[in-house]
Amino acid sequence: MSCSSCLQWVLVEQCIAAMGGWRYDTPVENITGSFVSNTAVDPTHCTVTSAVFTVGDNVVSGSDDRTVKVWDLKNMRSPITTIRTDSAVNRISVSANQRIIALPHDNRQVRLFDMSGVRLARLPRSNRMGHRRMVCCTTWNEENQACNLFTCGFDRQAIGWNINIPALLQEK
Repeated sequence: MSCSSCLQWVLVEQCIAAMGGWRYDTPVENITGSFVSNTAVDPTHCTVTSAVFTVGDNVVSGSDDRTVKVWDLKNMRSPITTIRTDSAVNRISVSANQRIIALPHDNRQVRLFDMSGVRLARLPRSNRMGHRRMVCCTTWNEENQACNLFTCGFDRQAIGWNINIPALLQEK
């Protein structure tokens, strides 16, 4: 479940090919009455593993079907952008300031994309650097200049990365 404080929405990831949204400014006992949208994601986007709010009216969802989709909250019937990957996507994160999506994968990789679906980078995964097993989640820390992206994996490691965001965006 993910909350957006500025939009007053709650996003619920469900394991049955759906995402739901509720306005959370209504009382809890009226939650069924204030249901805004139970949007059935297209059948190919079957198991949503994570969904996060971005700056603005967008939601980014990742799935076991190897896709990441960027949605507009006003029209959740069809995605704005679809990113296809070669491995299942785990707990994604979006950089609030730069709008960069970090995708942790089952195949030990972490890839960075912009909101339009352009691949910006792939973090290293050698024996000396990177995870040895599946990467579970990512999170951005834009206040820290030394390590602004953190990843965690099934290898029991949490790794801090220094991502040079201006250089990534300039190469695009």
